Amino acid sequence: MEKKSNLVMVRQDFMRVLICLFFLLLASGAARCLNLAHHWAEAAGIIYYVDVNGNDASDGSQAAPWKTINHAVNSVVAGDTVLINPGTHLVSQQISITSSGTASNPITFKGNGTGVVVDLRGYDGRNGLEIYFSDYIVIDNLTVYASSVSGSRGIRLTHAEGCVISNNTVSGADHANLFCSLSDYVTFINNEAFNGAIGIYVADSSDYPTVKGNRLYDNTAIGLHMNGDINSGGDGTISYAMVDGNWIYNNGATGINLDGVTWSTFQNNLVYGNKYRGIAFFQGDGAVPSNDNEAYQNTIITPAGAYYGIGLNYGANRNSFWNNIILTEGSVPSFSSTSSTSELAITSNYNLLPDQGQVAETSNGGFVLSEWQSLGYDTQSVTGTISQTFQNPSGDNYQLKAGSPAIDAGTPDHSCTPDILGNTRPAGTAPDMGAYEYTSETIIYISPDGDCGNHTPCYSRIQEGFDWEGGTAYTIRVEQGSYNEELVLNSDRRIDLYGGWDKTFTTQSATSGAKSLQILDGSISFWNLVIQ
Repeated sequence: MEKKSNLVMVRQDFMRVLICLFFLLLASGAARCLNLAHHWAEAAGIIYYVDVNGNDASDGSQAAPWKTINHAVNSVVAGDTVLINPGTHLVSQQISITSSGTASNPITFKGNGTGVVVDLRGYDGRNGLEIYFSDYIVIDNLTVYASSVSGSRGIRLTHAEGCVISNNTVSGADHANLFCSLSDYVTFINNEAFNGAIGIYVADSSDYPTVKGNRLYDNTAIGLHMNGDINSGGDGTISYAMVDGNWIYNNGATGINLDGVTWSTFQNNLVYGNKYRGIAFFQGDGAVPSNDNEAYQNTIITPAGAYYGIGLNYGANRNSFWNNIILTEGSVPSFSSTSSTSELAITSNYNLLPDQGQVAETSNGGFVLSEWQSLGYDTQSVTGTISQTFQNPSGDNYQLKAGSPAIDAGTPDHSCTPDILGNTRPAGTAPDMGAYEYTSETIIYISPDGDCGNHTPCYSRIQEGFDWEGGTAYTIRVEQGSYNEELVLNSDRRIDLYGGWDKTFTTQSATSGAKSLQILDGSISFWNLVIQ
């Protein structure tokens, strides 16, 4: 058996040499051919590694990683993956990704675990990490500190089609933490962008963007800004966007700002605490006003002193609003338009609006709900207060409470499933209004760092969920990863335990693990949980 095994190995090595020679003849790619032989197991592309203690003269393997991301950027082709090891990667020279992947074989740059920091603060330009005239690039699971120079961006894309920016934490940009221009089919998913001027900026005729599951907060200006900008080339519009399931809050100006955005969908977004506006539809630099959009199943809470919940300004028309919660504090109107009532052309119905004060204002006056309804708007809408509607608004928990006027009050004709937490909609006789579908099921959330976002109750250990004193039958959702604990259920309770959730608890695509499980009393059903 040993001789036969050795013979097979010789034949395999011989075939590797032949394939290398083939690539040499095709493209004189000697260095790449040697790497192909070294990483033979990767059929779809080569996996390279970058480590702060690596060496760019190495071959980039796991055992001999490169040192700099820049070297990796200049070495990869379609189908390759670069795993960047934990540590702080100081960047003083621009990282510009100019090689393209394909739709089936993208080029991926991915943080290899937690604590992968790309520090651009030592770079003296605006765009320290960019995708430049290249397509089908994935940037995943990085923590990026943007350069502090005027107009800086954390991650920038320009003329870049089909790129995916996912699971990154980006902060400190003077202009925009995440930015794309003249780039179609770009996806921003499950990113966290804060302490910049703008969280995510989709600019300059970038059509078919997807903005999903992001947390955009504490930026000095805007959470999500979308601007067609006719002066930058292209047709000056952004069309066919899907903006779904984002948490956009406590920004210094507007939650979602839409200039020249058309034929797009805004659903399941939680927008609260933004100082000036909730969602603004208008025309500034765009070629046309933000027309022909649909906004449904959003929860929009606008604080006292702000301008409005939803704005329809400078010609913005033909937009539709269904199944939203649009509540305001103080005397802030839910709707505001610079058009007159005779010029206004929108569809709005089955929304939850304030129970007192003016719900709308136009250029020719303000309107309480009955006056607004006499104009044909919101005839099946309901009213309520913030305290009547949400579980714990003072704690930023905008899930619906029992008895909320939003429960079962929506229309299925303009709804979507799942909700912002991944719950199936409807749970009752009709869809609920807003981003959250109400469920009487009690859910406990577990995250290794004890940070479950807006989800409560939240703990860092599964055992704490077992020991929860709030009830005897409930569900525990566990973020993906390993939990170094031995679990014991020693009380009479019924628990459904679901592992493998992502950081936002909206997608269950992986597994969670624990050392052992003892059930001394009660019962447990579990999925996506590995017991070692």
